[in-house]
Amino acid sequence: MRCSLFQSPHLLLLQGYSQQHDSLVYVLRRERHTVGQRTPSSKPSISLSAPDILPLHCTIRRHLPPGGAAPQLLLEPIPGAPVSVNFSEVGRRTVVLQHGDLLSLGLYYLLLFKDPAQAQPLPTRALARLRAVPQSCRVCGATLQAPGTTSSPPDALPRRQRLHLEFEREEEGPLLQRILTLVEPGGDDHKLTPAFLLCLCIQHSATRLEPGTFGQLLLRIARAIRATVWEKTKELAEKQAQL
Repeated sequence: MRCSLFQSPHLLLLQGYSQQHDSLVYVLRRERHTVGQRTPSSKPSISLSAPDILPLHCTIRRHLPPGGAAPQLLLEPIPGAPVSVNFSEVGRRTVVLQHGDLLSLGLYYLLLFKDPAQAQPLPTRALARLRAVPQSCRVCGATLQAPGTTSSPPDALPRRQRLHLEFEREEEGPLLQRILTLVEPGGDDHKLTPAFLLCLCIQHSATRLEPGTFGQLLLRIARAIRATVWEKTKELAEKQAQL
């Protein structure tokens, strides 16, 4: 693979859709590549998994110009497939790919075309286009930021506070019952709130209360969780019986 990157044209994935199925590099060594979404009836050589990718989205084929010039790679979109080169819609026309071109396929995929035969470093125009990549998601409109950056000045951000939960030994039972009342899968509260509060209870008991109470707390929590799960299971069973 490393030798192929120095010798063969390839597409470098800048933004994808599926971490499980996307490849970081697509080497273009064939005479003709088909790009699309894999289906039972379509098996493209470059498979992309986004829902707006057609079974056959576009093709990339090698072309030998007359006069013995260097071979070129031609991008040929399929009618109706959203394809852009350097953020300009291609439509139905065939495009000669140049080293440093940015290919947008649908709403999700952004790929950088590199051809070692044309030039090793990226051209200045390609670097400028990379800096001009849209700063907001084309799907949800959320602002896209580089890791480690913030959209607001540090003074405007709320200060994070470390949460503490302290209680006396005799308050342990009522506190556990109150925490377990927050278990409601259909509610709008944070789903892990009860688990987080139980962890704080365990931490407090292990570090602040007298020896011997920690094991009793763990046993009490285990029994309470078992009872809660049993109640929820019965509720689900009753609903299933009604359906």
